[in-house]
Amino acid sequence: MSSFVGLSSSYFATRGFGIYDSVARAKELGFGLVELGAAHSLEKDVWKTVGRIKKDFSDLDFTVHGVFPPREKRFWFNPSLGLTPENRKLVGDMFKVASEVNALTVGIHSGFDCDAGFSETKHGFSFPTILKKLDRSKAVAGLKEVLDYALGLSKEFGIKLVIENTPGREVSSLLRTAEQFREIFEEFPELGFLLDFGHALLEKNLEELLSLHERIGEMHLHYCSPSEKNVADSLFDHRPFPGGFDFSQLKKIKQIGRIPLVFEHAADVAEAEILSERGQVEKFLAPL
Repeated sequence: MSSFVGLSSSYFATRGFGIYDSVARAKELGFGLVELGAAHSLEKDVWKTVGRIKKDFSDLDFTVHGVFPPREKRFWFNPSLGLTPENRKLVGDMFKVASEVNALTVGIHSGFDCDAGFSETKHGFSFPTILKKLDRSKAVAGLKEVLDYALGLSKEFGIKLVIENTPGREVSSLLRTAEQFREIFEEFPELGFLLDFGHALLEKNLEELLSLHERIGEMHLHYCSPSEKNVADSLFDHRPFPGGFDFSQLKKIKQIGRIPLVFEHAADVAEAEILSERGQVEKFLAPL
């Protein structure tokens, strides 16, 4: 079993588990890597919990992603708004957690083309809604401000920062095309790419994003069929991979056996389905 194949704690959060128990359940399923993810609600003494995780699960590897640790008041981590007090505090806390648990990466999204609100929550997740459109040049400047700060912490703690591709829908992600990512990577050479497989399938741009293969420092794994009628309002792009899925496109990523590969699912996916797709991925990785 590859120690770089992991599961997001968000899966168990959507099933009603707390942070500590989510990590414990992932370990019980045989995962050697856990993503501390964004679906958790605020818990009392969260920093004590992080300390317990460090102590009790020292044999696990971790990544930190999204809004983690959870906040008292929910908000979108939207780098397009720049280094606001909330964004600065979250980025600092993410690296503090990552340092505590010796995480391999800290993963963030690029932000939106708008100031965003919240839609109805389903399965522990909600979509962004548009409060006010943002000028793209100002939004990109805001993202760069956040990246500059985050990469300073990345260097200080020796933990890789990676940025993820996310889908558009009604609210567009600030970075969607390979060219848009490439422009950012040229300015920030230390920044890595978090390739989200399901998002790329939904956007139908996997081949394009694989042109950035040398920058990929982490992957999120889940399946999406863009032809699904309810793709925009179910748990959309976080389905399990069907049996016999062809992963051969990913051979282009020469470092794929040495980077975190994290399954991201919610409560509508069974544990048995996750274990099945893990077997498929490990079979694909074995000869590489």
